[in-house]
Amino acid sequence: MKYLSVLLFFSSALLCHLAVSQTNSSEYIMVDAKINHYLERYRTTYKLSGFRIQIHSGSKKEDARKVKTSFLQHYPKTKAYEIYQQPNFRVRVGNFTSRLEATKFLMEIQKHYPNAYIVPEDKIDIQISE
Repeated sequence: MKYLSVLLFFSSALLCHLAVSQTNSSEYIMVDAKINHYLERYRTTYKLSGFRIQIHSGSKKEDARKVKTSFLQHYPKTKAYEIYQQPNFRVRVGNFTSRLEATKFLMEIQKHYPNAYIVPEDKIDIQISE
C-alpha cells in the first residue's frame, strides 16, 4: 500500500513537472528542485521488513567494534550495524529484501564468519535508484 501511494505521488509530481516545464523555465527549475527534495526525503525515511545477517554476538562492546571494522574492510559496500540487546552486543550486516538474497551473501561471507546466520529484521534500509 505504501509503495502504491509513493508511486502515485511521484507520478503526479512528474505530470506537474511536465506541465510546468511547458509554461515557464523559472517555474521548471523550482518544481525540479522540489521533486529532488522529496525523492531524497523518501530515500532517507522509507523502510520495510527484510533480513540481515548476524555475524557476532558477545558481551563486550570492543569485540563487536572489532568485528564490525573487520567486516567493513572485507565488504566496504555492505552496511554493518552494531546493536545492543541486553546483555549482548550484536553485529548485523546487509539489507536484504528476500531470504534468497541473504542466503547468497551468507554463503559468500561464511569463509570469514563461519557462525553467521540470517535474522529477520522489522525495518531495513532500502536503496532507491534514480
